[in-house]
Amino acid sequence: MIIDTHCHLDSDRYDEDITEVIKTAQTEGIEKIIIPGADINDLTKAVALSEKHDFIYFSVGIHPYHI
Repeated sequence: MIIDTHCHLDSDRYDEDITEVIKTAQTEGIEKIIIPGADINDLTKAVALSEKHDFIYFSVGIHPYHI
């Protein structure tokens, strides 16, 4: 099983082609994707993607630089 543990699908750069990016990942054998929480403003996108796709997850946390 291949899991992408650090994939910023919530980035604005994927707004135009997110469906294609996700399909390509699956075609290439990625079975699970984890979107790391990097910006509170992008959390809505990460949650929406995880609700739409049962193999996409998101995480939240505090980066050590901010402690």
